[in-house]
Amino acid sequence: MAVSELIDVALATFTSPVFLLGVVLCVTATLNQNIGMGCQKIVHLRLARTEPKRQYFQDVYWWAAFALFLSGVVLDFVALGFLPASVALPLGGIGLVASGYFSHVKLGEAFTKLDKVGTVFIMVGSWTTVVFSAKDDLLYTAAQLWHKFSSMHDPAFWYLAFCVLTVVGLAEAMRSGHSNAIIASVLPGAIGAFGNLGGKSSAELVRLTLSGESQLGHPFSYVFVGGTVLTLVVQNHFLQMAIAKFDNIIVVPIYFVTLVVYSVFSGIFFFQEFGSATVLQDLVFLLGIVGVIGGTYLLTKDHLHSSQGVKLDEPSDDKGWKHV
Repeated sequence: MAVSELIDVALATFTSPVFLLGVVLCVTATLNQNIGMGCQKIVHLRLARTEPKRQYFQDVYWWAAFALFLSGVVLDFVALGFLPASVALPLGGIGLVASGYFSHVKLGEAFTKLDKVGTVFIMVGSWTTVVFSAKDDLLYTAAQLWHKFSSMHDPAFWYLAFCVLTVVGLAEAMRSGHSNAIIASVLPGAIGAFGNLGGKSSAELVRLTLSGESQLGHPFSYVFVGGTVLTLVVQNHFLQMAIAKFDNIIVVPIYFVTLVVYSVFSGIFFFQEFGSATVLQDLVFLLGIVGVIGGTYLLTKDHLHSSQGVKLDEPSDDKGWKHV
């Protein structure tokens, strides 16, 4: 009975055109984002070797890399209109594979046997979350979404408050000089949680509007869009600080798994994405999430223990640069 139930869930995945469209958009988005971050890292390393010193945003190649990264972010928000948030982010594990390969080939960062095992865990976990996730397609109006954000009687409000306190605490640690690779990588991921909430909300409002139930007259529709853009700018700034100072193979997985954890809880508290899922479905989905997080740990374990990354004020070798 359990096996047939899982087969039915898997078949439902591959017979839903809306869901499959979201998967394709999400995979394209995560590849663009991860390759874009790798290219941005190349610019940071080059600027560290250049005199006189320049800020990253003064380099035209950084902007080209940012355009690739931004295209991935935009596609991510579009994908959130067709996929549960709790699925879209774990599926982004595919981008970690691209990031690891890019970091090894172009940046000369080590890619160990443990990294390869972690990559397998991430890939299997990502596809498990996609195939066996709940396929609820509930759409909320601007008024309903705003109630979740603002009502102290809604659990979503307290989850949002927790997210705010987390970001404030991490930012204070950065400001006071107590930062390390983990804090520097978690902070943009935590900020990204707000971007994902705003992006998911905006995508749902667009879908409702296109279906004939216009949300353009509600002022909070524009708050969601504006908040998403603002969050993206702040998130990218802290992400640039992290990848400039530490190895991509450390930063990207930690940043990613932070987004995964937040996205799962966002799906639970804001969008009720597991309302129709069975207990067995929830368990298999949870195993997929554990696989993604466990794989990310394996992917960063050796690198965190062996190095804290390439500092901007220290000379770095030429390894990887001859291939750029």
